[in-house]
Amino acid sequence: MSQAPVALVAKERTRVGKEASSALRKEGRVPATVYGNTGQDSLIPAVSVSVEAKALIQSLKTPLGRNVTLSLTVERESGGAEQCLAFPYRIERDPITLKVLHVDFLRVDEKHPVEVTLELKLTGTAPGVKLGGVLVQKRRNITINSLPQNIPAFISVDLSELGVNQSIRIKELKSDQYEIVTPGDLIVVEVVSKGKTEEESRG
Repeated sequence: MSQAPVALVAKERTRVGKEASSALRKEGRVPATVYGNTGQDSLIPAVSVSVEAKALIQSLKTPLGRNVTLSLTVERESGGAEQCLAFPYRIERDPITLKVLHVDFLRVDEKHPVEVTLELKLTGTAPGVKLGGVLVQKRRNITINSLPQNIPAFISVDLSELGVNQSIRIKELKSDQYEIVTPGDLIVVEVVSKGKTEEESRG
């Protein structure tokens, strides 16, 4: 299920560099850059901005996580504001504290797809498991191209018809809402006989 864009306000900044960025973080803000989408007809110049750290973290707590589409308002230093849809495609964190240090936002629009990686969630019970088989999940995520408004929180993998020695491959997860980027022949999940798993463990 897709989700409406989440509102976030960014303020344009003209001071850049380590000292300026450090000062912003002390004020509870995160330095960021808003880039134009090169997949569109024209390239929009990048804009250096900052966002409130608490508001940013809150926007990433939706079911979509870092795949959330933002309704970003950029307040210009000269006055006025620009509103656009944006995607937090690169997030830099402190390796120890995990605090967000910098974010790169990418402008998107409802007519151009973006590439995202989503979690694969297994649903239902595989009949093969009830017959004594062992469920083995080989992939936990999938990469797709999707319009921003169609990005789901995750991709469901239905196990209800999965028998012993059967598998579900990436290509079986196709949908009219997105295009799969991950190679289609890769196995997502399979049910193998106990004998086979015991042989593999011995080997």
